[in-house]
Amino acid sequence: MIIGHHKQWQFLNRSIENDRIAHAYLFYGPAKIGKRAVALEITKLLTSPAGESHIVPDLILIEPEYPIDEEGELKEASRAVIHISQIRELKARLSLSAIKGGYKAAIIDEAPAMTTDAQSALLKLLEEPKGKTVIILLAQHLQQLPQTIVSRCQLIRFDLLPSRDIEEYLSQQKVPVKRAQELSWLSFGRP
Repeated sequence: MIIGHHKQWQFLNRSIENDRIAHAYLFYGPAKIGKRAVALEITKLLTSPAGESHIVPDLILIEPEYPIDEEGELKEASRAVIHISQIRELKARLSLSAIKGGYKAAIIDEAPAMTTDAQSALLKLLEEPKGKTVIILLAQHLQQLPQTIVSRCQLIRFDLLPSRDIEEYLSQQKVPVKRAQELSWLSFGRP
């Protein structure tokens, strides 16, 4: 369910309707505001145009991984990263034919977590797009990624939601008006 982001959603839908889909998008804006939800819904439209299923076989989701030591425990004080092996696997999977014959799509969540090697591998992939593929990168700030990657993506900015959008959604969920206003205020624009 997408709450708010009407302009972004309309722009992406028009791109699909007019068959003017970019090979790469960079969704950027504050954390936890719905960038990933919009990315998932758009990839569903691209890979399953008839909307016949909630299963999206032609979608690849890449997320940062936490380093693990020899005993299978998380390493202390380490941050999650996206490794070059994940981008190489993405490249291999995008080179295959789409299961449903439409688009193949990838979402790279927390794209700034890519290692330098992973960024270089992704840049190569962005420079040579193959067929009907779409890659969506998610980040909070443009400055977190190299300009070479940013310049090869269609930029779509996401902002905190107006309280009326959140209140409207809560009202649709049968939340009393006063409670919807309180919850909207407490959310600070994050659904």
